[in-house]
Amino acid sequence: MVVTVGARGITDAKVAASNWSSNAGKQVNACLDEKAKDAWTDTAEWPIPGTQDVDVFLQGTSEAEPGSLGGASGGAAESLTFVDSASSETTYMTNPTGSQANRRVFLSKPLKKDLRLSGTPVIDIQASLSTPQSNLGALLVDYGEGTQVTRSGEGISNTDVRTCWGESSEVLDPQGNPVDSACYREVTKPTISVTQWRVSRGILDSSNRLSLRSVAPITIGEEYRFTFKLMPTEHIFPAGHRIGIVLVGNLFGVAETRGSAITVDTKLSKAVLPVRGGYGAATGAGAFSPGSPAG
Repeated sequence: MVVTVGARGITDAKVAASNWSSNAGKQVNACLDEKAKDAWTDTAEWPIPGTQDVDVFLQGTSEAEPGSLGGASGGAAESLTFVDSASSETTYMTNPTGSQANRRVFLSKPLKKDLRLSGTPVIDIQASLSTPQSNLGALLVDYGEGTQVTRSGEGISNTDVRTCWGESSEVLDPQGNPVDSACYREVTKPTISVTQWRVSRGILDSSNRLSLRSVAPITIGEEYRFTFKLMPTEHIFPAGHRIGIVLVGNLFGVAETRGSAITVDTKLSKAVLPVRGGYGAATGAGAFSPGSPAG
């Protein structure tokens, strides 16, 4: 299986005919990785070799402040509460040190070295709800100045230059154009300057925490474990940037119950990040101190 990983995540996946079997899709044996715009590298497999899952604990500070990331359970607060507001992704990410009333932001220290993620992040939190159902969402954010390929227009923009590949159909439409044209416009990848960038995201319906096929409402005020995957990603957090994990209620405008008060246990809750180089790379980059509960 050959996977193409670009600036917008995994954009293409193909299984070679010689590798097609009942296990197709379970194993990646080649990867084209776009580390930056048009900067491609080949790797033997994906996630890239040397990647290890790292437990990153979501440590609470106070109701008014963002939390921190740690290599062990810790932080001043036992739990923190926020109220779902079904806001936009941009609103949730912006000004991470601002109000935490409708989200909970957890920030790393500014990185001393680049840190690379390769794979599927997982959110693993303990929380209680004030309603029998709520969606639970999370954003993995790169905070820092940089340049990214825009997500508008699927990350591309058409030019006026056309190139042709093979023969066009002889059948014409009413306007006199080939029904199946072999000619296509070439495209560019517009870039934008950013101060924050959503690396990955995911959402879980609390009623489907155990299964997508069955509904299990929760008991109001009782603490449950909610575990869900974020979108697979390939991303380098540059030195000087901060890793942010933003816990929210509803994402994408998808909501059954709105306005639930979500109380997160900040001693037990964590994220699992696929870090190249594992725990040593994370501590070496300064995301948190080795063996220290303090973020």
